Amino acid sequence: MKPMEQTVLRTKCILADMFECNINVFETNYTRAKNVVEARRFLTYFLYNELKIKYTDIPRYIPALSNHATAIHHCRKLEWYLDTEKETEIKYIQFKEMVVNDSCLSVEKEIQQLNIQRQIIKKQITKLKQLI
Repeated sequence: MKPMEQTVLRTKCILADMFECNINVFETNYTRAKNVVEARRFLTYFLYNELKIKYTDIPRYIPALSNHATAIHHCRKLEWYLDTEKETEIKYIQFKEMVVNDSCLSVEKEIQQLNIQRQIIKKQITKLKQLI
């Protein structure tokens, strides 16, 4: 899985927990429940504004969106809510913090794994030097 796909998947998981819905809601557009639509809006807005994914590419990551026009609509709608509703703004800020914290944790895990690999390689080099 590519790093961008991993980031999107982690973001979907965070949103599914936050809005109390199944992660599959991003794959199908059968439901128009408020929490599901809001989660899709947050994800679309995040992909466009934070990850700098083009509107035309967003439906690849959110199959529930039929085309780029839907992505544009979701972004504009959320921008309006962010400007007019303090509750939505607070919720989006909390969401962004959760994504950042999750990313930091995954980076720390990667660093730990790399340090372990480095130690293993050092041991192998030492063994090879002894053989020579």
